[in-house]
Amino acid sequence: MEATDATSSGVQPLALARQFLVIGLISFGGQRQAYLYDAFVRRLRWMTDDDYLEGLALSQALPGPNFMNVAAYCGTRLGGVGSGLLGAVLVAVPGAIFISLLTAFFVRFIADPHVAGALHGVTIGAAALLAVTLYRLARRGLRLPLDVVVAVAALALSVVGVPLVVILVVLGGANLWRHRPRRA
Repeated sequence: MEATDATSSGVQPLALARQFLVIGLISFGGQRQAYLYDAFVRRLRWMTDDDYLEGLALSQALPGPNFMNVAAYCGTRLGGVGSGLLGAVLVAVPGAIFISLLTAFFVRFIADPHVAGALHGVTIGAAALLAVTLYRLARRGLRLPLDVVVAVAALALSVVGVPLVVILVVLGGANLWRHRPRRA
């Protein structure tokens, strides 16, 4: 297959790589999932909400940074394993370079109230972006009343300090059992 051939999903490999690189260049922090969702589900419509939610759920249960796991999932789903690996790298490396440079700057100038204020503003913006994405995903992912109960239980357990792995095993296991295939 040539580099410009469409994958089985119909997505051009170069277009997919370009999207991952753009996301890597313009996104910061833990909100990269929001950028991936916006690009692949909302704007380009390369994935459905359900496809994305499956990847997001899977990424939460695996080791490693969630945004890289989601990128690898999206890339693999759209273009195969090579695209998944490339997607994870392209979303991570630009941010790693930027954060290293910004950290060096902030460490040197954090005592300046203007710099501290700018950092606080970025924090507020990142929290708002995460809240909007959470709202959009919750509207689509929490379809049944019991889904809402499980989500609230997970949040409550997290707030009181229950380890994430325990929450995932207990509530994830219960949800797997609840959504298991039924015999006719």
